[in-house]
Amino acid sequence: MDRIYKNREFVWRRGIYESKALKSGNSHIPVRNVMDSLNWYTEKLGAAKSYRDEKGKMAIINMASQSFFLLETPQRGKS
Repeated sequence: MDRIYKNREFVWRRGIYESKALKSGNSHIPVRNVMDSLNWYTEKLGAAKSYRDEKGKMAIINMASQSFFLLETPQRGKS
């Protein structure tokens, strides 16, 4: 299966059939600290801040034409 670009979108080619690779719904990234992670993703990877909730438990970043949810989760074995 070979990939080609068509109008800046991936198109997967199988024989004579072609279908566009659709954007995934969303991706969740578990983090220990939303603000630290938000700063890291924007400074180091160039992600754009899209949303941050008032409590600081969730944020949304945009990167590479995708949205990623940063969700604060407790560490395993800790409550």
